Amino acid sequence: NRGNGVTIRNCSGNEIAHGAMVPPNVISGNRGHGVLLGSNALGNAVNGALIGMDTNRIIARPNGGEGILIFRSELNDVGNSGTPTVICGNQGSGIKIVESRGNHINWALIGFCSVPPWAMGNSDYGVHVVSSPSNYIGSDAGTTVISGNNRDGVLIEGPASRGNVILGCSIGSDPTFTMVVSNRGNG
Repeated sequence: NRGNGVTIRNCSGNEIAHGAMVPPNVISGNRGHGVLLGSNALGNAVNGALIGMDTNRIIARPNGGEGILIFRSELNDVGNSGTPTVICGNQGSGIKIVESRGNHINWALIGFCSVPPWAMGNSDYGVHVVSSPSNYIGSDAGTTVISGNNRDGVLIEGPASRGNVILGCSIGSDPTFTMVVSNRGNG
């Protein structure tokens, strides 16, 4: 596609889903972002998708922008199902949150593919939060892995970025915390 793989804006309650008997959505090779949740997208979910790679998680098929861009949107979930959302190999950040609040990255592999070659980093940050308050990265239910990216694993910046929470993440390691898979910048 010349633009984004999936764009959701000015609506709520939509899901990019993955079922037990259904192959995952592969959102790769788009010139824009893999997924854009923009302009008042409220309460949407991205679950179990492969963003920026092939179905085997071996070959990068990068999107030209961010893997997922959340822009001026609230209460969206990434990876809130039994299968993680895998976001690797994109030209921008794995997930970028801009001027948005209350979004939750629950169970995602960002820059880490869970199969050899393990790391397929995004070209920018793993997670980049800009002027956005009260977002949650990780949880105590499932490990969010942010590893192998070309810049920082997580960067939170801007005076409006207050009250963001990072919880239960593996940053620069695998999900079991036994293998080093460093981000090239800071953790």
